[in-house]
Amino acid sequence: MRLEAEREAVVEVAEASGLTLVDSLDPWRYSSYGTGMQIWQALERGATRITVGLGGSATVDGGKGLLEALGVRFLDSMEHVIEPFPHQLERVVRSDWSQLIPEARHIEWRIASDVTNPLLGPMGAAAVFGPQKGLVPQDVASYEERLSAFARCFERDLTTRPGAGAAGGVGFALYQLGASYVSGIEEVIRWSNLEEKLRTADWLITGEGRFDEQSLHGKAPYGLARLAHTHGIPTLVFAGQTDLVAVPEVGIKAVFPIVSRVMTLEEAMQQAERLLTNAVSRVMSILDKNA
Repeated sequence: MRLEAEREAVVEVAEASGLTLVDSLDPWRYSSYGTGMQIWQALERGATRITVGLGGSATVDGGKGLLEALGVRFLDSMEHVIEPFPHQLERVVRSDWSQLIPEARHIEWRIASDVTNPLLGPMGAAAVFGPQKGLVPQDVASYEERLSAFARCFERDLTTRPGAGAAGGVGFALYQLGASYVSGIEEVIRWSNLEEKLRTADWLITGEGRFDEQSLHGKAPYGLARLAHTHGIPTLVFAGQTDLVAVPEVGIKAVFPIVSRVMTLEEAMQQAERLLTNAVSRVMSILDKNA
């Protein structure tokens, strides 16, 4: 998305390096290079501000691929350049910024995120988000070591910045470019003029892949419901997975899982459109009868 008046480009990680774009989960291989390519195109077209929406990535590469697409090179102990695919974080010992494209040095970078997780530690990219992207529990510690070693190849330690661990560490890479953090949901509300639309609404219907306790710490459905609640509008949430029934304090009247039978995560993702359509149809038919 590009906001012409302000020459602002909006790049969504989920649309370039997202879980919905892959047939199987493989955090050891997948790279954020595609997100970097979209950013590169925005720079070519004259963007002076780039906002990157974090979340939904299939990657846990610390943003290595994104930076590679913009000209940053990563080298191993023999001073050989490491290719983007697979990301090979374990080989990185040094970063070379001499070929970063000039445009990337002179724009405003912004991170739009609904989570504030750091890159490393028990709340970091590997521990919290790795399993969602296919990282098995017994590999979390070793993957954490790879991310930690990767982070040490940068001059500035920005691993604890809010959202550095979001989107598999893409937030960390953007901080290296000089990005500032903004609330993702507040940006969506601003771009969509949602508050004005809520004044004539009966319900707010939203959703998330997994709606759980993490969602109650600023993620999009919670933020949207909180805004709707201030206008007296109730909210329904549809989710691929959930262990919550409702969140009354922000007006979430009910949370509906869309999966209608036992299935694998891969099956659910492949059938997400149909499952969501059917679940919403069932709930709407009930609301119509009670109207």
